[in-house]
Amino acid sequence: MFEHVTMIGIAFVIWPVTKSLLVMIAAATTFWSRDERRNRAAGRILDAFGDSDPSPAA
Repeated sequence: MFEHVTMIGIAFVIWPVTKSLLVMIAAATTFWSRDERRNRAAGRILDAFGDSDPSPAA
């Protein structure tokens, strides 16, 4: 029982950090990438997390 509570607690602590890293990577990719496929994929990641697209080109 204690192991499950610990795992859930760790997941709640780690998830925000993981989400932040994914969003930062996707935002950097949309901003700096000239490859349209990469740009669209990173935009989908940002959309999935509900964050706005930081790229200046709309």
